Amino acid sequence: MILRERPGVDARRIGQLAHNEPVVVHDDPERARALAGRYDEWLYVEAPGGQRGWVAAWYVAMAPT
Repeated sequence: MILRERPGVDARRIGQLAHNEPVVVHDDPERARALAGRYDEWLYVEAPGGQRGWVAAWYVAMAPT
């Protein structure tokens, strides 16, 4: 999954996440769950190394809590 500096496929790439790499979503949990898996939506996340950026929500699956 590609980490971008802002939401949008034309935004600059700032990182690359491994397949199934867990991230922390910095958004309202209910809103994030509603957006996960939806095309043309974006989530602001933090990677395990601390880097923050935007990922395409259509590539995100929420882990059960």
